[in-house]
Amino acid sequence: MAIAAVLCFFPVFVNLARGLRSVRPTQLELMRSYAAGEFTVFRRVRIPTALPFLFTGLKVASVFAMIGAIVVDFFGDALTSLSAQIKNDPSQVQYERAWSEILVASILGLALYIAIVVVERLTTRWQPRQDSQ
Repeated sequence: MAIAAVLCFFPVFVNLARGLRSVRPTQLELMRSYAAGEFTVFRRVRIPTALPFLFTGLKVASVFAMIGAIVVDFFGDALTSLSAQIKNDPSQVQYERAWSEILVASILGLALYIAIVVVERLTTRWQPRQDSQ
């Protein structure tokens, strides 16, 4: 779990940092003209601007998490883990079972990705979608 967490941390961190710094200067000037404090600027301007970047990082991290968990599990000692079964089934001529386990891993990865997309659509309804062009 620690390796999967490390794999996920950096894409999320880099995207979130970029999103927090991508505020337009005119937005900051407007908030300063309202005499808004730093916390108010952070809450009303920086966080809404950073949300699309955060979700992009989460989508990348969800893919890394699934790949990292399977690869790390592959080199572990657990004999009943999914990656151990994927590794052992072809040697026992159980190809259908191995492919079904690969399909289950793929479906889990897709479900995690789709869940992040749904949460993104719900939380950033105000943001115009890029794919509508």
